[in-house]
Amino acid sequence: MYDKPFFQKLNVISDWIIRLVVINFLVALTVIPVVTIFVSLSAGYNTLYDFYKGNDANLFKSFFQYVKKVFVKKLLIGLLLVVTLLFGLYNLTYYHELLKINETLFYQAGYYLTLFLFIGVIVVFIYLLPVLYTKPDLKLFKSIKIAFYVAGKYFGRTMILLFSILLPLLLLLSQWSAMVFVLAGFSLWLLLVVIITAKVLFYLSEVNIHD
Repeated sequence: MYDKPFFQKLNVISDWIIRLVVINFLVALTVIPVVTIFVSLSAGYNTLYDFYKGNDANLFKSFFQYVKKVFVKKLLIGLLLVVTLLFGLYNLTYYHELLKINETLFYQAGYYLTLFLFIGVIVVFIYLLPVLYTKPDLKLFKSIKIAFYVAGKYFGRTMILLFSILLPLLLLLSQWSAMVFVLAGFSLWLLLVVIITAKVLFYLSEVNIHD
């Protein structure tokens, strides 16, 4: 009976639900220090991509192997991300308050330029996930340059990635979806990123890049 296609599909769905819940817990646990945000997201992304490609490795072992892989580099990226986003938020708030007092062209230009750079930073850091999966040994500055390049090369996917950031926020809109967020908010978003960037990751794995 369990060999029937229906039960096979049900088994696959059950496996994925368990993986998403466990990976979500591991990402939430390792992201607590805040500066480890990229270490955590990268480990979750890499583990989910392995499963997405059919690699049924041990979940816990794979996740923590990815946590340890180029740990210092990922920690630096996470620290850079936190500092950059805090600085960006401060500048956005600063210009917003100035615009309340005096809506000059200079302040408007400063506000929208800061907003553009803020969004650009988020995009580059998301693309660093597939870059570090395929090219973990590249130097940090080179990795950022490659992430910036693929963000422009795959502009359509970049736009979808930006909208994908809204997924965790949308899950908080109701009581029932908030439960989904608690169980799999991080991992669902990371799985979506895996699907969107699969073509990018394939491209990066095919090109020969040197420091």
